[in-house]
Amino acid sequence: MADPLKIRIEAGKNTEELAKFVLDRLSDEELDQVEVDRDFERNAGTANEPFTIGVILTIAIGTEAVVAGFKAAQAISEAIKSYVEYRTKKLEQQKSSEPGETMQVYVLAGDPPPEINDLRGTRLVKVEVRNPGASVKN
Repeated sequence: MADPLKIRIEAGKNTEELAKFVLDRLSDEELDQVEVDRDFERNAGTANEPFTIGVILTIAIGTEAVVAGFKAAQAISEAIKSYVEYRTKKLEQQKSSEPGETMQVYVLAGDPPPEINDLRGTRLVKVEVRNPGASVKN
């Protein structure tokens, strides 16, 4: 049984937007293979409403639904890549970039899909593999 793939995504004030963008692109079958955990922080500037600072997506790769798990991992990776393209175009149209406009993708467990590795070196994304056993391709 393969280890689950665990990815943490952060996009500063746009983290919830990123999470919604990614999850909206998954089919019901793919969503069934994903556990979503959000990290919240309280912000005194917004009437103490919590806001999302990070989202951990755990994809069940080694279950009976192996094919669905792999499909979910690929769909999430492609959605993250699409979001990066979307944000890049939006920033180019605005001709500005605010501090913190970068997005972080941390692979906490499992092997990163090729689409995640493809994001390395792009302007808006920092990819870090924190799983010492993962096979990483540059």
